[in-house]
Amino acid sequence: MSTGYDELMQSPIALSTQAATPHTSHASTSYHHMSTVVLTDGETTVRAVPQPGGIVDVDRTQYVLKEIHCHTPSEHTVNGHQADLEAHFVHTSAEGAIAVLAVMFDADDGRHPVDAFIAPPGSPPTTEQLDKIVPKGSKALRYVGSLTTKPYTDEVEWVVFTEKLPVGRQALDAFAARYGPNNRELQQVTQHQVTYG
Repeated sequence: MSTGYDELMQSPIALSTQAATPHTSHASTSYHHMSTVVLTDGETTVRAVPQPGGIVDVDRTQYVLKEIHCHTPSEHTVNGHQADLEAHFVHTSAEGAIAVLAVMFDADDGRHPVDAFIAPPGSPPTTEQLDKIVPKGSKALRYVGSLTTKPYTDEVEWVVFTEKLPVGRQALDAFAARYGPNNRELQQVTQHQVTYG
């Protein structure tokens, strides 16, 4: 059975806003509620499971948020920049399709909302406003790739926001000491289309 690696693009990739074509499709998020976030150890990262999860609409297909996890340093690069942290919002549709939103963070002094999502696993459940860790009104790069962890499932819809948010330096250092570096290397870019807008 074919793995699809030869025919389909694997993730992450180096992204460029200059090389991308304009969007002709639609993507929007709905995270405007409080969620209780439970943190568990995913061996290579912290799995943050929000209850309830949010919803993302991609080309009129609804995907429900299942978990948030992070990689340090970032897996994707945008215009040559590798961020200090990349958060993946993993969603599934009723048919089992996968969509992942990626948000980039650079270290900053102080405490920031994303810090709660990279706290030590087993920390007490915390209530968080999910939309505080998603850039509001940010443009995004989109393409079809794969999961960046095993089993590297392909045909994943990626929405990578270009606006970066801050992550607390102390929280990032503690996360990196436990799990970092936990980013997959950049994969070869095929002829598959990357869009931006």
